[in-house]
Amino acid sequence: MRHVMCEYKTSRRTGFFVCILLVVMMTGLSACGESESELSGSYAVIAEDGSIEAVLEESFTESYYDVNELIAMVNEELTAYNTQVGREGITLVSSELKDGMMHLALHFASFADY
Repeated sequence: MRHVMCEYKTSRRTGFFVCILLVVMMTGLSACGESESELSGSYAVIAEDGSIEAVLEESFTESYYDVNELIAMVNEELTAYNTQVGREGITLVSSELKDGMMHLALHFASFADY
């Protein structure tokens, strides 16, 4: 019997991005029934047209975190995804670092993009 082993190498920033996406996916439905202005933390809002607005809020206080590097990495990932699907499936709406918290707002054109 032959065993195939795969080794995955991930950087800290890729791991951070994956963690952020997992938080959004886990908390996505917890926002049901509230208006966006009443929400805080990470959440997702599903619009009537099927698009999704995801807001990510994570602590960004580690000394090795770099906000410009994060934004560049997010933009690279979004460009790669959008190129792959051939349309603007995901867009970065806003990004802000405030009081040690990183806030990212992403627009997903459809649930398939989420």
